[in-house]
Amino acid sequence: MGSKHDIADVLVIGAGASGGAFTWSLTQAGVKVVCLEQGGWVPTNAFPVSEPQAQLHWQADFHPNPQFQGIAGGLSGQRE
Repeated sequence: MGSKHDIADVLVIGAGASGGAFTWSLTQAGVKVVCLEQGGWVPTNAFPVSEPQAQLHWQADFHPNPQFQGIAGGLSGQRE
C-alpha cells in the first residue's frame, strides 16, 4: 500500500500539447501531479505540416473513440 506521500494533488487526463504544458506548469509550482495518456507517440513525420492535407489527416485519421484510429498502432490496433 502506498504512503500518504504517494497521493497526487491533481490528475491530468491527456498529455497532448495542452495537458503536457498544464502538467509541467503545475509541477513547477510544486503541485503533485499524475498525468495519464492513452496512446503512444505519433511519429513527427506522420503528417508533415508542409503537406497541404495535413490538417485534414489529423481530423480524419484520429477517431473520437480511442478504440478506433485510422492509423496503425492505436490503443487497440484496430482500424475503421
